[in-house]
Amino acid sequence: MLIDIDETPLIFRRHHIIRAYRPLHQSTYYYLTSAFKSNNETLNFWSHFLPSLFIGYVFLIPELLNEGGMRFPLILLYTGIIFLFLCSSFSHLLHSKCFSSHVYFLILDFLGISTFSICTGIQRYLNSKSMGPIYDFGYIPLLLFASLGLQFTCTSYLFVCAPHWKFRLPLKMVSSFSVACFIYVPLMQRYYDHELDDATIHIHTKALFWLVLSGVFMVMKIPERFAPGLFDVVGYGHQLFHVCIFMVTWNLCEASRQDNNLLEEPLTISNFLKISVLLVLLLVFALYCKVMSYMMAKIHSSKITFSQIEEESIINNCCGFIECYTHTIEITKKIN
Repeated sequence: MLIDIDETPLIFRRHHIIRAYRPLHQSTYYYLTSAFKSNNETLNFWSHFLPSLFIGYVFLIPELLNEGGMRFPLILLYTGIIFLFLCSSFSHLLHSKCFSSHVYFLILDFLGISTFSICTGIQRYLNSKSMGPIYDFGYIPLLLFASLGLQFTCTSYLFVCAPHWKFRLPLKMVSSFSVACFIYVPLMQRYYDHELDDATIHIHTKALFWLVLSGVFMVMKIPERFAPGLFDVVGYGHQLFHVCIFMVTWNLCEASRQDNNLLEEPLTISNFLKISVLLVLLLVFALYCKVMSYMMAKIHSSKITFSQIEEESIINNCCGFIECYTHTIEITKKIN
């Protein structure tokens, strides 16, 4: 059974999508199996889950089985991309259960985007040449600040505290695009010095083109804004955004693989540097968890008023989040 927009709480609605919403407060099994049924999240799931399998099969597995040995930067890139796709696909699949689930899984989606940005930036940094001490010692800290601080934390905070603010989505896109531009910094020397002779730089440029195009579909809500209700299940802007993101990652993987294949000598990365990168990623993951815990606690605090999140989006009896159920009981008592 699916519901229309009038039966869907405001925070769960998509602009210009009228029908095919999944009802709230169903079992987890219901939402998992909804991937095989027609609704407005079905293609959102498959358009990122299938690419995760594609990247794994075409790029990651061959690299793991590489006779010349695994190349650490490529493993890092492929893993970050697959993680992005898995976070996104299951976020779309499971976010509709209740308000807490909605917040949790969309923040998980933001986490996947941020992780992808960090892994891509580090991969390009490891494959790049020195551009001076500021770049050598400052790029990674600035990358972490931009992706973890601006892209992830600010996006999550606005989503929790100002979900209906009209500038939230454009600001999210601007911060994401700014980080995307920042991860092109390691390629700048190649653009300036050897753009015409560089065999793979055009593939990196194609990835940026697809990223810009994805932003157009995401922000402009095209084509559904021109025919509300016509693209409810197939063809609305967010699905096209997913297709563009797949093209971004495909070009990134192909360009990076060719970059490494064309090296005159195999890239040598010390075990110390590998361990340092892994420790940094572990620290970043711990900070992700801390931010997620803070945001989940904040939605149940007194600082978030009941009117901001709507009564019907909170009340449930099957939520896996204890705080959500407890908060429901407290609110119900106040209402009564």
